[in-house]
Amino acid sequence: MSFSREDHIKYFKHCLAGLPGDYVELDTQRIVLLYFCVLGLDILGGLSSLSPEEEKSILDFVHKNHLHLTVNDMKTQGFVGSPFTGQPAKFLPEDSGEGQSAYCSSSYWQSHLAMTYSGLAILAAFNQTITVSMREEVLNSVRLCARPDGSFSCTPSYAHYHPNNPYGDGEADVRFVYCACVISALCYPGSGAEAGTGTAVPWALILDAAMVSTYIRSCQGYEGGFGLNPGSEAQGGATYCAVASLALLGRLDDLGADNRCRLEAWCLRRQVSGYSGRTNKAPDSCYSFWIGGTLALLGAFQLTDMPSTKTYLLQSCQFMINFAVNLDKTDEEKAAEAARSSAEEAETCAPVDAPAVMNYCTRCGFCKLPHYPPDVLHTFYSLAWLSMAGNSCGFGSGEGDATTDTECRALRAFHPLTGLCVDRGLSVR
Repeated sequence: MSFSREDHIKYFKHCLAGLPGDYVELDTQRIVLLYFCVLGLDILGGLSSLSPEEEKSILDFVHKNHLHLTVNDMKTQGFVGSPFTGQPAKFLPEDSGEGQSAYCSSSYWQSHLAMTYSGLAILAAFNQTITVSMREEVLNSVRLCARPDGSFSCTPSYAHYHPNNPYGDGEADVRFVYCACVISALCYPGSGAEAGTGTAVPWALILDAAMVSTYIRSCQGYEGGFGLNPGSEAQGGATYCAVASLALLGRLDDLGADNRCRLEAWCLRRQVSGYSGRTNKAPDSCYSFWIGGTLALLGAFQLTDMPSTKTYLLQSCQFMINFAVNLDKTDEEKAAEAARSSAEEAETCAPVDAPAVMNYCTRCGFCKLPHYPPDVLHTFYSLAWLSMAGNSCGFGSGEGDATTDTECRALRAFHPLTGLCVDRGLSVR
């Protein structure tokens, strides 16, 4: 169950250079994929390994997807996921004529709460500064996403663009409630220092906290977990978003003792070595964070079986590449083959049966389920849990060797409330 920070750093840097073709369906969400890579590197302590040119390239991409719009005389700012029309968002034409300019007009280019959170979080990972005017205009975008029932849509209401509102308001569920809350917290540095405070953000100027709390609590199901909307099946990601939103608002106590007890019990029942996201489902590595983070915000992280989850992540979901080097080759041939396979930087494993062949392996990335290929989302959330366990609660005794625990404790401390390492944040001037 060895864990190599350097190999995982190389994995994320490789993904920053270019992703496999299977990611093409996520082209409109590139800024989210960038969030996973940048914040994953930060957990590993690998941001310092980026060259100034690489860091500039990342920040340039974020800024190119930064949208400035005026809606009903209200200035707004936010982020889109990628320049998927072929043009950077900031250079879109403002006219709404026919053809390409109509497709690229502000009527169709709207900021998205999840993309806005991802963009701001990347800036925060590099401890960037935003202006007061940018903060207010970002929060204007958040206000335009609010719905009368206390939920938030992913984009500003189409009613602000089309009086007859023919397209509806887009998706609206607890995911975007969390995005609205955490964006607000990031815009007021220091507000996320402790789960459940919620005192630094002027919530009354942004949203109706009581109504939002009522909506969130209406999403809690009979099992104890939360669904995406009222009446939906309880699910790990939705549960995290609901609990983290209440914590950011400083309204966890709104749950009440009985509902909180049911919630904790539902979360604890999700552990099957790793964590499953729903009842009667197999464990999935990303739910280590969704469920583990929820328990951490509830002050119940220590109730989980941490050695079991650690074993699941490191032994079953940590992706391992095996390759062989022929020892009968000349030193020059062996050196060339080792270089091609990165064998000189990989961990040496037990030799295979053939005496003239040495087997090498390297661990890079985490996968959703055992035997799946690794991806940036599951790698990021697996590392987030390992960081929380290593820095916040420590590992339980009994399983694993000292090297593994030392490596995981060396991960940078990650805050389950904001999705950032604890010493990261925006500055406002």
